[in-house]
Amino acid sequence: MSVLAPDVLTCYSAPPWEAWSPIASSLLTAVPSASLSGTKTSTQPVDEPGSAKVGYLAPQWGNLLFDQILAIPQEINFGYLLAERSDEAALWNTCRTSRTLDTVTGTGTSGIALTGADPETVVKPLQSIDYIITTSMSGPSIIDADYVFSFDVGSATIVLTGTRTLIFPHIPQSGQIETLEWLTDVLESYDGTEEREGARYAPRQEFDGLYWGETSHERMRMQAVLLGWHINTFSLPIWGESRQVGDVAADATVIMMDTANADYRDGGFMAILESYNKHEVLTITEVLADRVNLTYPVKQSYTTPVVAPARIARILGGTTSEDTPVQASRHRVRFEVIDTKVIASEASTVQYRGLDTLLAPYYISGEMQAREMTRPIEYIDYDTGLTAIDSGMDWSRIATKEIGVKVQSRADAWTFRKWLHRREGRFRPFWSPTFTRDVELAEPFGSADVDLYISKIEYATLLYNNPQFQNLAFFKTDGTVLLRQIVGYQMNDDDETITLDSALGFNGTMDSFDRISFLSLVRLSADRIEIAWQAAGRMSSNFGLMGLDDES
Repeated sequence: MSVLAPDVLTCYSAPPWEAWSPIASSLLTAVPSASLSGTKTSTQPVDEPGSAKVGYLAPQWGNLLFDQILAIPQEINFGYLLAERSDEAALWNTCRTSRTLDTVTGTGTSGIALTGADPETVVKPLQSIDYIITTSMSGPSIIDADYVFSFDVGSATIVLTGTRTLIFPHIPQSGQIETLEWLTDVLESYDGTEEREGARYAPRQEFDGLYWGETSHERMRMQAVLLGWHINTFSLPIWGESRQVGDVAADATVIMMDTANADYRDGGFMAILESYNKHEVLTITEVLADRVNLTYPVKQSYTTPVVAPARIARILGGTTSEDTPVQASRHRVRFEVIDTKVIASEASTVQYRGLDTLLAPYYISGEMQAREMTRPIEYIDYDTGLTAIDSGMDWSRIATKEIGVKVQSRADAWTFRKWLHRREGRFRPFWSPTFTRDVELAEPFGSADVDLYISKIEYATLLYNNPQFQNLAFFKTDGTVLLRQIVGYQMNDDDETITLDSALGFNGTMDSFDRISFLSLVRLSADRIEIAWQAAGRMSSNFGLMGLDDES
């Protein structure tokens, strides 16, 4: 009690009875005590006149959860099923009364097993019963199944969908052809300038290979797979990016390996193989620099297996087979990858006027480098007299028919793959020298000189106005490459003078360079590029280039 309370109470005087009560205090003593006591009689309930009302039952948030049987989950989508898997499921009775399970009906459940509570099981209020759904690789390719759980009141359904995918574990012979194909809309105006628009987000990818069945068992197994699973989906190892790793124990959830220079993806797949009949496909959770974390553990143990990224693929068209008289067979199979993605690629290290460059010399498939001078020409012929010609372009373009790339390491092969993805077929241009000796210096030059004297080639008259001949690549003997733009010219009696946008920065002569080449803006001449794989990390590719106007 507060210390002030005693003082307040002592100072407070209650008012007299008559000041607050309507009954005089003298009347209280006049009421006989018998009238103030006795048995209490209940008057409840009291009947009241009712009236009919029309009403509606308004749904509440609780109706979404209670008073029904819930399947958890309601749908299991396997995506691409690469190996047998088990999934947990449950039925939850959210009713306020018990429910009895009458029947469990499966539809399209070939290769799928359900274990758990049997019919006639009584499920109490707010109780759940558990199930295990085991889906094997045996069964049709397309999984479209469901289980219906019928109760005395109500029912619940679990839907199962997915695609069974078999691994094709056979190693192709050297020379497997990989094809990457983009789609570019090239809009060319009358004067030859272009506008290009990519029409395909990711390239189509194909693998065309020759596979040997060296034993009777391997031959029969390959033939059975090709016949029985022909139009269905496969898990295809990408052998050009494969590598051997250390031993892998059963139930392992991590594979220690170098993941660089290969297309391993978070949420993607990888193949692990010891032989054509000992292998499996693994689902990747996370790709790190020195390891791959797996979604499900490895089922078998492996001794120094080969691992490779795995793509989902299907066979294009038919296959051809050739059998030897004894046991071996040879099959040509062409796969189309159906889960292609864009591979992130960076701009080239050397940028020139805001665009990529290709400064590494390419190889020539033959003794001579074939080039074509192209220019659209319209012939005007009225039959009665001389013919005439007209062209909307003011100059000719140079089309290099075929250049080659050969690499001998995984790192270089991966760099080339990323370079192709950055090109996107014909879409994205880049600067590339001719790699020939196009210009010869007639006199020495100083470090600050921007005017260079060159041997006369009638540059000012014939070439300067052509955008493909307005830039130069200076290949120094020490391997350095200098890129410069020609911004002016002058005709002399015995030579010509070209003016560069900036000086070369050193004193030198023609002997300072291995070659001086014209630098042209080009694009790939086709959206379809073929890569021939000799082994993992070893490949070659040939493609053409088309010269362009200056777009920088």
